Amino acid sequence: MDIWKWYEDYEQDMRAAGQVWPLKVIDDFIEAVVDINVSKADALMPELHALKKAAPNPWMEVFAGHWELRHRLGNHREGETALGDVVALYERAHRADTAECPQSVCVTQDLCDVYSQIDGRGWVEERIAVCEETLSKIDTSWNCFQCLSEEQYFALIDKGEPEAALAFVRQQIAKMHAAGNTEVDGLRENEAMALYELGHYDEALQTIEAVVERSAERRSDNQSRETWRMIKLQILAAMGRDEDAWALLPHPDAVTPYISMRWSRALEMLLARSPERNSWQVGSVLQRILEQRIRVGAWRQAIEVGKIHIRLALQRGARWTARQALALAQAQLPHLRAPLGDDVALAELQQQIDGVEKIALPVAAEALFDWLQQQPDEGRTPEQEVEWLLQALEQLPEDQNLRLLAASALQACSASSDATRLLEEWVDAHPTEESPIVFRLLQMLITNGKDDRIRQLAQGYQPHLPHIASWYLTQLALAREDWALALTLALEMTTLTEMQGKATGWMLAGRAAMQLKQFEQALGYWQEAIVHMQAQEQPIDELLWEVLTAASGCENWVAVRDAAAQLEMNLTGDSGPVEESWGWIRLHWVEDHEHFYALAQRTGPVTARILQPANPRDKQRLHDRVLFDASLLNTPPEDEEEKQNFVPLHAVLHTLEPGRYGDSWFIDGPAPDQETFTAFVDAMQASQCQVWVNSNEDYQLVDPETEETLPGLYFLLAAPENMPLKALDALLTEQTANWPIAPHWFGLARAAEVDETRHTSLIERFQL
Repeated sequence: MDIWKWYEDYEQDMRAAGQVWPLKVIDDFIEAVVDINVSKADALMPELHALKKAAPNPWMEVFAGHWELRHRLGNHREGETALGDVVALYERAHRADTAECPQSVCVTQDLCDVYSQIDGRGWVEERIAVCEETLSKIDTSWNCFQCLSEEQYFALIDKGEPEAALAFVRQQIAKMHAAGNTEVDGLRENEAMALYELGHYDEALQTIEAVVERSAERRSDNQSRETWRMIKLQILAAMGRDEDAWALLPHPDAVTPYISMRWSRALEMLLARSPERNSWQVGSVLQRILEQRIRVGAWRQAIEVGKIHIRLALQRGARWTARQALALAQAQLPHLRAPLGDDVALAELQQQIDGVEKIALPVAAEALFDWLQQQPDEGRTPEQEVEWLLQALEQLPEDQNLRLLAASALQACSASSDATRLLEEWVDAHPTEESPIVFRLLQMLITNGKDDRIRQLAQGYQPHLPHIASWYLTQLALAREDWALALTLALEMTTLTEMQGKATGWMLAGRAAMQLKQFEQALGYWQEAIVHMQAQEQPIDELLWEVLTAASGCENWVAVRDAAAQLEMNLTGDSGPVEESWGWIRLHWVEDHEHFYALAQRTGPVTARILQPANPRDKQRLHDRVLFDASLLNTPPEDEEEKQNFVPLHAVLHTLEPGRYGDSWFIDGPAPDQETFTAFVDAMQASQCQVWVNSNEDYQLVDPETEETLPGLYFLLAAPENMPLKALDALLTEQTANWPIAPHWFGLARAAEVDETRHTSLIERFQL
């Protein structure tokens, strides 16, 4: 059974009714989920929720809800935090109006998965039972057959029965093959892992490599590729093929919840043979994984990674790290359905930790801060310094420098909760005192999403330190991109007695107004900030760039020229619009949660005109005149020769004037001689059409009719948006009439509803 058939029919009906937005949201979300584009999927979640509420078809509610959970359970690996939503969707999927929806079966997978994340070993029997019951109601023609078979396999592994798991997965593969279904990669990867669990490493490696080899014939999603990579990594590590395994191990910065457990298991195996690589940075990553598992309520996995974390910390003599990880792991025991030996394992680790001697302070507590500041950076380890600093703080709890340094060391070890708690202790004890601790704490709370705590602290500061209260609330609004609220709060800040004569409130107001695209108002705020900065004899160059940006946004050329002059920047002319020719830059912007880049001509300090056409089907930005952020998104090379080819990258802030070009069209075929092509480009430009060549000299085509190898050429073409497509087709036909072999523009021809025969013939002839 094709469980997608109903959705394809639904898509056709929606498109026929002109309802494209819901389909785009769903399709973009699904693509983001399977490609582990977490930030995009997260950003689309509010739109997905709105779609579920508005969808006229109840099946869509189940369908969208299932894919939301595939993201939360798959990419974020949520446990207890997703349980309520999973149960609610399961109940919704089994009502009368949705019971026949194929995705109601998929929600059973979600139910098994969430219990697997919460406590896989504790809920083994129930997981197996629900899989067996559901599999008995469907057959191999359902896509769900493989998914539910995988869930039952996972449960058997958690039960500690790899032989039964291997037999089961091979049985399910045989059933699918007997039904003529050869798409069994998911079950093959399970087979590889069962073989791994049984110690049959050579066969396991052959199995997973065969899956990877087969996948080369088709496009595989990132979830599948990452799974295969991590399975192979674990097998290689178990085989002792360390060089290959280290090469395959993802960099710590690339460790996502999707791969974190496999990564941790493989890493411990590798470090057993390479103890010199067991560093505080390893501990930092494991601490981050541990805290994430706890945060989402994946209790059993938190204990598992905690045990790995403790063992590796003990191996490198990091007593504090081991103790801290033990406390976190032990705190998860009450959440388990049954300890199943984890309580005993943690108790044994407790004994090992208790046997490690406490590291004595290298100097007296009073001298520790200065002593650490004098130490060379090379050789310093945050987790060692944490233990010293916390000991010193026990003696000197009022020492703010020690507390701030300890918080920084804790953050370096990814112990963000401990770092926050350390600063909160001081703030709670000094509610009427201003200190750097107050501001450091705010940043930590913002980063950790503790918005309610920020508001609570702001309320406490209001009677005695209103400017701190204002700062807390304004920074929170800015961080959450509530620009209107941030602007209101920033302007209120400028009226406070404590902020009189200071530029801070005006600067924050300028930042918020820029985000609201209120450029004229932002210009005034930045200019007010400069007045205060100059009165305090502080440097204003950075603020002058903000003035340039705001003034360019509202096209106040007098202000632009004045700020440029103060920055000793030479502009053409003495008045009027600024229209320079300052060479190439690259621009970056985000639309519909997608990232885009294009080459542009810089026309002023912070203005540019995009000269690179968009890719086909992307929104056209050709000839748009845009405002960009002067800050570089890339780093200039140090080598002088490399600097010659450096192209600055900037973020687009706003479109000042649209270029008014239509879609780009792809054109491909044998290349004419250079003179002919130059004349073609000139003729197209005379009609205000833009040609952008993508191919290089290596692109060649073989003509099967003559067996001759010909130089190839492919390029993008964009025409003004008011040019009819039939007129563009006619123009291309006219201007390529003298080419030895005219290229194809199949996409344009189809959109223009003209004869496609020549184009399809050329595509078939040259296999384009």
